[in-house]
Amino acid sequence: MLFPETVEEPSGGPFTLVDHTGKVRSNTDFFGSYVLLYFGYTYCPDVCPVSLQATNDILDILPEDIAEQIIPVMISVDPERDTPEQMAQFVQNFHPRTIGLTGTVEQIQKVSQDFQVISEKSGTDDSYLIDHTSIFFLIGPKGALLKRFPSLLAPETIASQIQEFLSTRSSP
Repeated sequence: MLFPETVEEPSGGPFTLVDHTGKVRSNTDFFGSYVLLYFGYTYCPDVCPVSLQATNDILDILPEDIAEQIIPVMISVDPERDTPEQMAQFVQNFHPRTIGLTGTVEQIQKVSQDFQVISEKSGTDDSYLIDHTSIFFLIGPKGALLKRFPSLLAPETIASQIQEFLSTRSSP
């Protein structure tokens, strides 16, 4: 099954999940900052680590005054395996401000549905993979979904588009 790189009219929405330190976090905890959000999972053999590495590159490319306003966040699409401890081990490999979020199957289904992220297990044993939508969502300081970027875009392209987008916005 193929999953789209972009979705039509994603809306986002409120959520309450647990971060990689075990702290309960909601979408309102990120108000006041921009969030570069990605849905993925820690057992992913390729796309997710490459995408999270791209967030490092994006933040490195952006001017410092813009980059420091952006929090990279990954929400797990694999709550059965992605415990806070597993998320902590994973996110330590990426930008130091990266926050990993996980939750119950129901919580992850809801937030995925709110962002129109599709995910589906592939395989039946413990080493299953998850096919999923691979998009970066740019969330504004008031929690609004501002823009989406296919994760396969070059980090330079995403950084340039974020910089251009934010420079044209007077109040997100």
